[in-house]
Amino acid sequence: LPGDLASDAAAGVQSSPRIALGGDRYLAVWTDARAAVLTFDSGDQSSTDIFAARLAADGTLLDAIPLVISHDLGTETDARVAWNGTDWLVAWKGQVPSEFFYQQAVLAVRVSSDGVVLDDEPLVMFTSSSSVNWALTSNGSEWLIVAQGTQAGDGGI
Repeated sequence: LPGDLASDAAAGVQSSPRIALGGDRYLAVWTDARAAVLTFDSGDQSSTDIFAARLAADGTLLDAIPLVISHDLGTETDARVAWNGTDWLVAWKGQVPSEFFYQQAVLAVRVSSDGVVLDDEPLVMFTSSSSVNWALTSNGSEWLIVAQGTQAGDGGI
């Protein structure tokens, strides 16, 4: 609430945590159901979002209020994070409009070491009409997203 500086645990369920070292700090990301406490995983189209927090090398929390990575319409889940030497890339499963209503996608934003989300709109990494296994990694200077799925009956990477 405006004027309320208290920081408490979030309502609802937080799940699927991931963490990546970046310089002298970490960025932890997770799926968060605070916006829809009574509808978690019920198919509600805004039941989960992606949040993050920075931690010092010794584990001290640097962000008392979590960073909002994605709070769009649609369900956002399964966040991943990697560092490229300058910024983190946070990627997650979400949805994008398509000719048939909505389509599954992996979306991403860059986050600076100061905790600033650098992209106004998420970048669409890829879309899929089927369930996909995917991973995000970095060699310290570049990011790589790899996906395995099927399209029109053919499987591939």
